[in-house]
Amino acid sequence: MALARTNSSSSRCSKHTIPQNNRLLVANTPFKLDKALLAKRSATIASLLENNPSEDLSIFFQETPSEPDALELMARFCHGLNVEMTSDNIISLICLSNHLKMTDTHSPNNLLNNAISFLKQKILPSWNQIIRSLRASRGPTFQQAVEIGLLDCCIEALTAHVLSDPTILAQPIMVSNNNNNNNRPMRNSNVTRRRKLFGEGDHSNASSSDTETSLEDLTSLPVKMYKPIVEAMAQRQVPQENIAGSLVQYLNKHGDDSEAIEVIERLLPTSTTCTTNTNYLLYPYTLLFEMHSLAISLKASAECVAFLEDRIGKELYRATAEDLLALDLDIDSLRRVLKGFYGNFSDPDPNLSGLVAVAELLEEYLLEVAKEREMDARSFTEVAEMACSTSNVGTYRCSDGIYRAVDAYLDKHMELSESEREEVCRVLDFQKMSSQACNHAALNRRLPLRVVVQVLFVSQLQLRDNISKAVEGICSTNSNVDEGSRRRGNEEIKLAEDDEKWDDNDNGERQEIMGRCHDGKSCGKKGKKKMSLWKGMKRKLGCMGTSDYEALYDCNCQLTKKKKKKKKKKN
Repeated sequence: MALARTNSSSSRCSKHTIPQNNRLLVANTPFKLDKALLAKRSATIASLLENNPSEDLSIFFQETPSEPDALELMARFCHGLNVEMTSDNIISLICLSNHLKMTDTHSPNNLLNNAISFLKQKILPSWNQIIRSLRASRGPTFQQAVEIGLLDCCIEALTAHVLSDPTILAQPIMVSNNNNNNNRPMRNSNVTRRRKLFGEGDHSNASSSDTETSLEDLTSLPVKMYKPIVEAMAQRQVPQENIAGSLVQYLNKHGDDSEAIEVIERLLPTSTTCTTNTNYLLYPYTLLFEMHSLAISLKASAECVAFLEDRIGKELYRATAEDLLALDLDIDSLRRVLKGFYGNFSDPDPNLSGLVAVAELLEEYLLEVAKEREMDARSFTEVAEMACSTSNVGTYRCSDGIYRAVDAYLDKHMELSESEREEVCRVLDFQKMSSQACNHAALNRRLPLRVVVQVLFVSQLQLRDNISKAVEGICSTNSNVDEGSRRRGNEEIKLAEDDEKWDDNDNGERQEIMGRCHDGKSCGKKGKKKMSLWKGMKRKLGCMGTSDYEALYDCNCQLTKKKKKKKKKKN
């Protein structure tokens, strides 16, 4: 019996309507057909009618996982009518004929074998036809394609195309490795690439013609299809730069989908550096920052966010303070970033340039946080401690940046109590600070008095070391210096050491000196002869390097002159 589709406007059947023997309700659309012809082609229907000849097939087909178009094509095939196979219906047609067991074993020249032959000859040789076929597979049809191995066949064919020409997947991004500050994610548009496609001579009845030259984009597929395809290509050694280029394109198209963000994070190569050419990056490092922001805003999984922070940390030396500020990290996230850096750091550079870069980065980041962010003293101290942990790297021992950040924070938060200010200053290590920074700290009224005393003490230790080195250098370069000169040099060093001991044993005197220096008053008190001698030695050896310390020295100048006049009178 010939198959004819009735007019749905004049003859509508409800879902539960029991049709006559010569009518079948398919997707709420009635069809005229012969059950015997269906049973002849389908082993499943034959078995169903054998057990119950009056079985309502409309209910059976409504429960069959397939597309309406595929059901209509199946019915046409069973009635001997022409079946037009295209890239849009071939996968659903294969899935349906497999579900109904329309095999050559049940009936020669059956639908399943014809559909598979069409797929092999007309679809798989063409990149475009495969992409269109997958894109047309929706809902239950896709799940069936996965179960019967149809998706694997498509993936294998796509991978073979890409191995022959990797640019079919995507063009490499090729960001310069020497211009990290400009490594911003490239917004790749859907560029129509003109090239000869695989599968030339595709004579299918699809919408495309044989001379079609526009290339279908893999990123047009939903994430559930895109993910297994890229995973398989990565396992088959498709070049990483092409995979990275495709992932960046996919992010640009599907960046509003949290599932896509999670998939891209898992598929991105672990390192941004291109293995074939180290002068270029596989993808911009700042792409990770963009993905992190998207993951937070789209509420992606906590695992995805943590992995992104670990990735950011692995190459933290590429970042800028602006990048970190844009992330708006909390304390735990910043720890994960730093853990990712130190846990994976391996720098062949003997100068440890990567470690130094991160140390400078965190000092700058801390300074910006102190100026721009509202943060309580405890949180600021925790961030400062993390920054301090990087400041003692090789020959990089200067922590002036930490001091500048602390000073900026104290300046912004004048309401802090003395104990809170001391807690903030606990992160300072004056031995790693330059002499200029120590000089500034000695006269900084924002610092607690106890901290200022510590600065002076460290400055005296540094000065003693400088004097010792200076005297030893003079003695080693001049081999004709007599023993008397050496003795005098040693006596000068001894005087400096005695002066240090004097300072250690008289904390009260030192505090009095500090108070007067801060008030700008004369420091000419009894018992400061040693202090005057110490400053005189500084002037003699040329160790007075700043106007601040010269002002501090001037406090004792008049006392020193008076003492010298008294000695002359006695003599």
